[in-house]
Amino acid sequence: MDRNILNGMTLEKAFQLAKKKVQEKSYDEAVNIYSDILLKFPHNKKARGCLKNLPYSDFYHKGNLHLKNGKIELAVSHYRNAITMNPDFAEAHCNLGVAYENLGETKKAIECFENTVRIKPNYLLAQMNLAVILMNTGNLDKAEVCLKKVLQINPSDPSAKVNMGNIHLARLELDSACDYYKQALKLNPTEINALYKLGITEGKKNNFRRSIDWYSKVLEIQPNNHDALNDAGTMFLEISDLSAAEERFRSAINFNPSFAEAHNNLGHVLTLKGKGGAINCFKNAIINKPDFKLAYLNLAGVLQTAAFVKYDAEFDKVLLNLIKQNTCFRPRAIANAIYSFIKLNPVFFKYQFNKTI
Repeated sequence: MDRNILNGMTLEKAFQLAKKKVQEKSYDEAVNIYSDILLKFPHNKKARGCLKNLPYSDFYHKGNLHLKNGKIELAVSHYRNAITMNPDFAEAHCNLGVAYENLGETKKAIECFENTVRIKPNYLLAQMNLAVILMNTGNLDKAEVCLKKVLQINPSDPSAKVNMGNIHLARLELDSACDYYKQALKLNPTEINALYKLGITEGKKNNFRRSIDWYSKVLEIQPNNHDALNDAGTMFLEISDLSAAEERFRSAINFNPSFAEAHNNLGHVLTLKGKGGAINCFKNAIINKPDFKLAYLNLAGVLQTAAFVKYDAEFDKVLLNLIKQNTCFRPRAIANAIYSFIKLNPVFFKYQFNKTI
């Protein structure tokens, strides 16, 4: 626990020291002294008055600078000081929430956004931030209340329309979700999130070709959108257009080489087409996402009828991890593939097995 300055000096001396720090423009230290005084004497009017007279906006602007530069903990410190000096400083509460969210402290971020809208109910950014973080934590009902407030203040906010669609999508209210996304597009025809989510929603409705059309509109605006490419590929799979699916998955990997799902999907297409390279695809999926259960299952499937003819050092760990996934398949089913791999490098592979036993 931090030591209170009044443990080592009188109240009068503490005020004198704080005054000196203000004269030196060492405002951080002055805030700390006044805060210590208020911890000991919560109703001390002099300390509260001195805090209000400090340039709290300076702390806010410094906090913004630190937030922009990625110095999140320093930003938090400055925003908290600004709020200590001016508890009704809505913008500082809001940005403190953003800083906490960047630190992964969701509960504190929600508290900050709630404080902001309590102080300033029509603060659109804070209402939107609160809605999104509530939505991400599964609190859809409260998120919807915030978004309705946003749309009450600004009915032409396309982001609010998209997020309302997201709430309905999460509830699997697919027609309502589509309606909100289309409302967003009327306000902004290039709203990428609305176009992309329409692709997802139509896919969930089994309208695969319509889904592909929406993903295509995303790609007209953002040709390197690897998520849209991958999702479009899955829709082409649904209509059995394997060549188009393969093309989309390869493009997704080209733009994002560590995209595990795209590697796995490409491997699945190559398996269906009877083409080589599927094993390597599943290997890449697992390397980029070591806990990828579906990729392990797909790899086990192709290994049942495969044998290694060339040693691949990257495959040592992948194959060992695959064997540990024996609840997904029968290990005996891939015994021939394992044996063919061991023959290519028996000493090293035996060493790896000894380490895991």
